[in-house]
Amino acid sequence: MGSRSQSNDYVLKDFVIEGNKKTKEWLILRESGYKKGDIIAAEELDAAIEAIRRNVANLQLFLHVTVHPVVLTDNNLLVLIQVAERWYLYPIPYVRLAEPNFNTWLRNSTESRTNYGIKLKQFNFRGRDERLEWTFQSGYARELGLKYSNPYLLPNKNWGVQVLAHYKEFGEINIGTFDNERVFYSGNSDTRTEQRYALGTSYRPDIYSENIFMLSYQNIQVSEGVRDEPGIQLQRDGARMRYFSMAYSYDYADVDDRSYPTKGEHFIFTAEQLGLGFFDDSPSVFRTDIAVKVYRPLSKKFTLQNMVKGQASLFEKFPYYLQDGLGYGNNSIRSYEYYVMDSQFYILSRNNLQFNLLPDQKLNMDDIGKIPMSKLSYSFYLNLIADIGYAGDRLYANQNPLNNTWLMGTGLGLDFVTSYGAVLRMEYTVNKLGEDGFYLHYRKSI
Repeated sequence: MGSRSQSNDYVLKDFVIEGNKKTKEWLILRESGYKKGDIIAAEELDAAIEAIRRNVANLQLFLHVTVHPVVLTDNNLLVLIQVAERWYLYPIPYVRLAEPNFNTWLRNSTESRTNYGIKLKQFNFRGRDERLEWTFQSGYARELGLKYSNPYLLPNKNWGVQVLAHYKEFGEINIGTFDNERVFYSGNSDTRTEQRYALGTSYRPDIYSENIFMLSYQNIQVSEGVRDEPGIQLQRDGARMRYFSMAYSYDYADVDDRSYPTKGEHFIFTAEQLGLGFFDDSPSVFRTDIAVKVYRPLSKKFTLQNMVKGQASLFEKFPYYLQDGLGYGNNSIRSYEYYVMDSQFYILSRNNLQFNLLPDQKLNMDDIGKIPMSKLSYSFYLNLIADIGYAGDRLYANQNPLNNTWLMGTGLGLDFVTSYGAVLRMEYTVNKLGEDGFYLHYRKSI
């Protein structure tokens, strides 16, 4: 791109957008990464068209995006963008597992740590990529929640806003770990109650990066029986903990597909101060996270995926409620699904050598009413897995032998990926302890 045209350059004269029945045209144009008047060299035209397609697709608002160049007279260029919109309103009855992962839930299924409820999600609200979400949940934890985000609040389309409110009740509480497995205290329906309210603003200087500033208030209370348990569950007498927190995060993603990348880089940095000193029962913990993810195509079929992530905390007293570590969600070493490693700092590296076993396959179905079923697709990927991590702990290591030691896992995996960004991972892995197992997961690994 440039400001002056040479004889073999194209001038981007205009865009034509088709298929956006709800999504605003200005949103697609902003996220395309190009604008009217841009100069595109002839040898860069194919790369520019692919970049526009990738950038619009990474909004994750469309099932399918195609981009076509139309060359007019005098080397003027018209860009045709065709999109097929997704469903945007989801009234979803759901079952959610209150365990670190599906495999632990399956092993402990008789203990009924399962939540069920309904979540109403409105994506692309008003056609502006706003998101509105209501949660009504019962079961293991009772929850009422509301989230709202608008990334394009101001006319310059760079500043946005986020709002969150949640109330939860738990009849059981995780009070510690022993042999790297969670220990629970069971009581009444109000064994632990949580309230959280948050207000944030986002700044997106370009289509690849986002800065988020968040201020939140949290109020946690536990029943009398929990206060008598060993360790510091909350601050002071262990009955209640209130605190304000401030957080800043920076997210830079230049990848071919945000829902399941196979090419590009993704960098995430977060720093947060938990407790600002307004209450006597407020904690004081500073925590920072860094994650670097790289996706390198080695050939048409093979991709090398690498992630390095680290977290560190500074504190005077560290309430167990705020503990974090390895073994929760995707912050885990594959093959240690049945363990958690509470820690005050950790480092984790996940690595895949990936083979595209079956490229995108379109479902050969006619449209059903207004639902664009013919645009749905799926693909399969094989993975050779190699993970390593270390959970640094100076509070609970005496009773958790996997803390303060390097852990490794390896194995094979098969990923099933759909055009809605849903991923089913099936993995067979072996760990440092000689334990092997077959595990299921429902999110991308890196």
